[in-house]
Amino acid sequence: MTLMLEIRERFKDFYNNNNTYMVLFLKFMLALFFFLNINKMLGFMEPLNSIFVVLVLALVCSLLSSFATMGIGFLLIVGHCYAVGIEVAAFALILLLVLLIFYLRLIEEDSIGVILTPLAFTLHIPFAVPMGLGLLRGPSSAFAAVCGTIVYYFMKLVSEQASTIQEMETSEIAQKAQILLDGIIQNKDMWVTIVSALAVAIIVYSLRRMAAKFAWEIAIITGGICYFIIMISAGPLMDAKVSVFGVLTQIIVVCIIAFWVKFLVFNVDYTRIESLQYEDDDYHYYVKAIPKKNAERQRRLAKSKDQTKEAIREEYEEQDG
Repeated sequence: MTLMLEIRERFKDFYNNNNTYMVLFLKFMLALFFFLNINKMLGFMEPLNSIFVVLVLALVCSLLSSFATMGIGFLLIVGHCYAVGIEVAAFALILLLVLLIFYLRLIEEDSIGVILTPLAFTLHIPFAVPMGLGLLRGPSSAFAAVCGTIVYYFMKLVSEQASTIQEMETSEIAQKAQILLDGIIQNKDMWVTIVSALAVAIIVYSLRRMAAKFAWEIAIITGGICYFIIMISAGPLMDAKVSVFGVLTQIIVVCIIAFWVKFLVFNVDYTRIESLQYEDDDYHYYVKAIPKKNAERQRRLAKSKDQTKEAIREEYEEQDG
């Protein structure tokens, strides 16, 4: 454990000392993978598939906010949809504008959840985003995972229906729009995923905020159980395709990641809880203080234990002598 704490502290020191460059690099990588994923799923407009274009856009986004990165990604989606048909591009533009107007413009900092959700689907761990948002953000951020889920399933729909739409006559605008609308509204897999994302993010957030020992651990495990129950029970009810093995594998992987995140951002020593009491002119305060774990404290504790054991051993040796 001391070794892990030392690694964590060195990583934090490195990040703090190189904060500006690390933030730029992370924003660049996030934008790069986001755009590459869009091109992989759609890829209908050849100029947008150029790695040079993607790299330039990612470099620009490294200087901008995650909200701007998301907006540029949405424009890429509309561009690829335009290559399928102008009706598809119009539908995509309306759908994405609705997401922006009704939610994302109000909470810009949660837009990273929208960016990460399609990437998580590509990695077959969509459960990771609501789990992470529940641990690190507030309950309202669950809607970022919902928006990201809608974006992913829309891209998947366009990818699957592109050939059908392109074969239709130009005058069949209503039929094309109906295909897209039905593909979104009647997508049972998407609705099951949305319900599970909302439930997991809210439950995980509520539990990890408890003033109880091991609240984060309880939140992570309960979130995994909640996700499993919803996916397994709601899947058959809505005739959605759910793989029990796939769900279990995803839960194990995501819980491992979640415990690592917990180790990085909330690593406390529950054996050394202190209860404090103080007052001012208006209130009495009762505070529970839980110290954070760090490598230096762990070394001191280990040294103290060794000294105690050595003293006990010497005492027994003297008694035997």
